[in-house]
Amino acid sequence: MNAVGRARPQDIVLAMKDMVSPPQVYSRLLAVLDRRDWTVGDIAAVIERDAGVASRTLRLANSPYYGMYRRVSTVADAVAVLGTAELQTLVLATSVLESFTGIPPGLLSLQDHWRRAVRVSAVATCLAKASTTDMNTRELLIAGLLHDVGSLVVCLVLPEQAREAMLTRLPEEPGQPACLECEVTGERAAVVGGTLLEHWSLPASLCDAVTWHTAPGEQHERRVAFVHVAWRVSQAMENGIERPEQAIPVEDPAWRLAGLRAPDVLDLMGEAESEFRSAMALFGLS
Repeated sequence: MNAVGRARPQDIVLAMKDMVSPPQVYSRLLAVLDRRDWTVGDIAAVIERDAGVASRTLRLANSPYYGMYRRVSTVADAVAVLGTAELQTLVLATSVLESFTGIPPGLLSLQDHWRRAVRVSAVATCLAKASTTDMNTRELLIAGLLHDVGSLVVCLVLPEQAREAMLTRLPEEPGQPACLECEVTGERAAVVGGTLLEHWSLPASLCDAVTWHTAPGEQHERRVAFVHVAWRVSQAMENGIERPEQAIPVEDPAWRLAGLRAPDVLDLMGEAESEFRSAMALFGLS
C-alpha cells in the first residue's frame, strides 16, 4: 500500500469536498427543527423540495408498519404520521444513499453496498427486541445503514488503493465479513466512516457505533457491540448461514457486550429477513 493509502482519515474525508457537509435536504430539515416555531407545513416544504425523499416519506407513512386505516396522500400528513425523529432517520438515509455517485467501475456495486447496509439495519432493529436493555432503534437503524459508508469514501478518494485491496484480500471466513475501508487504511476500526459522520455533526454515540462496529471493546457503549453483532449476523444470513453461533461463536465477548444471546437472535432471524425485504422496498432497492 503506498503512502497515500495511509492518509489520515481526516484528510480522506476532506478530499471529498462535496461530502464534508451533510446532504442539503438533511441540513435544511435540521435548520427548521432548530427553530422553536416550526410547523408541520415548514417540514413538509423542505421534504417536498426533494422528489426522492418525498416519495419515500409517503411510502413509509403508508407502509404496514404504521397500520394506517386510510391512505396518506400528502407529505404534510406523512410528517404528522411519522414524527420528527423517524423523519430525520429517513431523510438522512435517503439523501446519503443518493449522494454517492461516480465510483469507478469494478470497485464497488452501490446496489450491493446498500443491500448489505439495509440488511444490517434491519437485523439491528429486530435484535433490539432481544436486548437485555432498552436500545434506541432509530439510532440503530441509522448506524446500520451507515456502518460501511467509509468504504464508499475510500473508493471515491483512493480508487487505486481500494482496487489493490480488493485484488489482494483473502477469502472471507464464515461469519467474518470484510471491511474494505479497514483494508485500505490498515485500521481495525472504520475510522473514515466515523470521521465523515463527525463532520456531519451527528451524535457522538452514532459516530462511535459506526467507527467501532468492526472492533467493539469493553470501553464502548453497548450499541457499538450491538451493531457489530448485526453486521456479522447479517453477513451470515447473506451467505446462507442459518444459525447465529456459526457467525459468532457463543464464547465471543461480542454477545455479552451487546447484551444478546445466540438463541434469542435465532428466534428473530425470520423477522429480520421480513424487515429487510420491507426496508429494501422502502428505499427503492431490489
